[in-house]
Amino acid sequence: MEIFDPTLLIVDDDRNARRAMVRELDDLGNILDVESAEEALKVLGTRSIHVVLSDHDMPGMCGLDLLRNVKLRWPTIQRLMITGSDDFQVAVRAINLGEVSRFVTKPWREDELRCSVRQAIEHAGLEAEVRHLREQARHHKSTLDELEERFPGITRLRRDPTGAILLDEAETLSG
Repeated sequence: MEIFDPTLLIVDDDRNARRAMVRELDDLGNILDVESAEEALKVLGTRSIHVVLSDHDMPGMCGLDLLRNVKLRWPTIQRLMITGSDDFQVAVRAINLGEVSRFVTKPWREDELRCSVRQAIEHAGLEAEVRHLREQARHHKSTLDELEERFPGITRLRRDPTGAILLDEAETLSG
């Protein structure tokens, strides 16, 4: 499997907040940043993104609606929300509906933000590995099915009561 190279998309209408998050998270992977949900959707349509960290309170489409949209269109992308809003009902609703895995409040603590993003990246990496392993398993099963079709019985083993593999006498003589 190729090395997992995560890409994080930061969405926040506050330019200074975006820049601060980019500085604090730049060693965790590739980082893109945009100032609106609409811009984020354009990027998501053209780039491979693993984690979206979105502010909630933005002009136009709010962060919750963006992350709901991301969940529907790109369900494997990890979603986190950051907001300065005192409306914790938004956070509870976002988590309960599965739109986000973590919620970070502004002003954020650097360790909390880094930990949340790092966990989301690790989760995305594990999911990518699972998808890769499932694809490998499908490929191996297909190969075994082809072998079984060409050489009936090749994929079946006979074992004795101790679990040792039994070979037919013909196989022993030719092998």
